Amino acid sequence: MTDAIFSFSQNHVNLINAPDDSKAAILTNHSIKEFIFVTVFKGANILGILGCRYLNARVCELMAVPDVLNIRKYNKTFHKAVLGMLKKLIDKSSFRRFQLLVDVDFNEGQRWARGLGFEYEATLKKYSEKGKDQFVYVRFK
Repeated sequence: MTDAIFSFSQNHVNLINAPDDSKAAILTNHSIKEFIFVTVFKGANILGILGCRYLNARVCELMAVPDVLNIRKYNKTFHKAVLGMLKKLIDKSSFRRFQLLVDVDFNEGQRWARGLGFEYEATLKKYSEKGKDQFVYVRFK
């Protein structure tokens, strides 16, 4: 079976194995008009939910919530799907800057951001909903 990308549906949040705060963030951001989500599947398995938020005419903020159970088995598939989506955004959109936020203590997320071609730019102090510091990673067109 091949991987597939579908328009996001709120019931996908019930299918994903992810921390409750990540699920809440998806639902909160889904209600924001400027955020667009898609869901990545491999057959019947959900691999993750991706989001893109329009910040201004030149800047897009990305969000990815992988399924913690399926990501171990399908890590490369999910990574390729995200790279493909990112390439389409870079090639076809007017955005010049793409950014994502990663908690400072989430080493896997930082490594993954670099694997997607993002570079560390700054630290936002006490920025997350839990009051944690977050790193800003950026990639330019």
